[in-house]
Order: sequence, then C-alpha cells, then structure tokens
Amino acid sequence: MPKATELLDAHCKTVAVRTCKKQVVFGQREPACTTFRKECEKYESSYVEQTRLAAYRAFQEWSKTVKCSRDPSFRPFQVNLEKTLSVLPPKVAGPRVRKPHPPAIHNGVYTGYRGEDDPWAGIIEERGHDLWPDGKAALTRHGGIEGWLKHITGEKKNCASFIEYCVGSRDHSRPTISTTINNSCGGYDGGYIYKFELDNVDQMLMPQQWLGKGWNDNFQFVIYYERGKSLRDSSIIGINLDVATTEVVFLTKIKPENIVECYDRRNNKMIRW
Repeated sequence: MPKATELLDAHCKTVAVRTCKKQVVFGQREPACTTFRKECEKYESSYVEQTRLAAYRAFQEWSKTVKCSRDPSFRPFQVNLEKTLSVLPPKVAGPRVRKPHPPAIHNGVYTGYRGEDDPWAGIIEERGHDLWPDGKAALTRHGGIEGWLKHITGEKKNCASFIEYCVGSRDHSRPTISTTINNSCGGYDGGYIYKFELDNVDQMLMPQQWLGKGWNDNFQFVIYYERGKSLRDSSIIGINLDVATTEVVFLTKIKPENIVECYDRRNNKMIRW
C-alpha cells in the first residue's frame, strides 16, 4: 500500500492546477496541506500509534476545508488515504513496548476517572456509568464479553485498529465505557469529571483465548477484573489500551455507589457526598 505522503503528493500534482491555481512543489502548498503533510511525515518516520492517530485526525479536519474537496478525483483519493491511515502496519510497527502508567490499583482498590456532560445528580442517583442499550445488545448477541472480544479483535486484526475503534468510534453499539487512570481525564474539557473506585480488583494480561482468529498482533493488553474470580465470572472487566491518555475501557457498568466525587469544570467546584 502506498504511503500517505505518496498519495498526497500524487493527488496534489494532479489537481493543483485546477483547484489551487498553481503548480504544487515542495514549499508551495496551501497552509492546511503543509500542516497535514507534516503530520503524515511524522507518522511515516516512526510508525507508532500516537503519530498515526494524529495524522488520521489531521486528515479528517483537512478533508473538510481543503480546496480540492470538490474535485471529481477527491473522493477516491480520500478513500485510499483513509485506508492508509486507519491501521498501523504490523510489519513495520515492530513490537509494542508497554509504557509505565500511574498505578491504577492500590491495596486492591482501582481508581479511575470519566468525563461526561451529564449533570452529576443523574449520574450519582440514577444510573452511574453504563453501556448504551445497543452496546448491551451487542454483548448479548455475541454471547457475552468474551464472545464480543473474539468477534471484534478478529475483525480489527491488530491493536492499532482495535484502539482506533475503542477511542474514535461514536457508534452506540460499541459496548465500552471510556475512562482513564489520569485525574486530568485525558485532557477532557467538558462539564464534569467523575472519580470512581472499585474494590477488590486485580490485573492480568488478556488471555490469548479471548482474541479472535483474525488477530495477528503479539501485543497483549492489561485487563482489570474482580480478584478471586475468573474473567468469565467477574463483575468488573476493564481493558487498559496502553495509550498516552492512559485510557481504560470498561465492558461492565460502573455503579453509582462506586462514584466517590465529581469535579464540576464549568463552576470550578468539587462535589462530594
């Protein structure tokens, strides 16, 4: 598959005269195109997940405003470029190295954070942090958490595309609750940051038998579960995605009684009960 920069350069040489009204050579791109190409260069010089995500997000923003977006050749080019930036190539990525994160478990108590726009009273008194109904249905359809994980990892095939799905997808059929072990909540800038604590938690590497047949990545995620129980019987299942924002996705509900405080960002106020 061609590199992102190669696709971009070929596209620019084809459409520049029609859309940008000038011959594109190095240093003569539109500012937005220059910024986007630099992100692609960073990705191709390192082939690591964070630079790929940055390039993919830059591509999404660039596609909305670029002058050539109305050119007939733009749509097929866009599809090919999106494919290139959607998955980290396993053969060039090399083995992922687990990065040291702040410890999430102290004396069996797991501490995490989740950002939401919903008013704190409804979260605390009514529902906690729960899966969308379509997400619950997806788990049921695949026979539970293990069955769903086998399905989705077999479909996504490697950790890069699995992480992209968990972090970037806004599909309500995704049965995951996004949280972080970072008290800044991964840079969340919305209404409320909720702190929660789960008792009697342990961690292990995700077992190979929980991965689908299409999975071709040797990396194993850390999984959090209820101490003293098997993964199948645990009422707590969380997966550390091993990304810079220290994101952990839970496939089980975080109950209201586990939420211990809420920071109201709008009013710069800590709420405890």
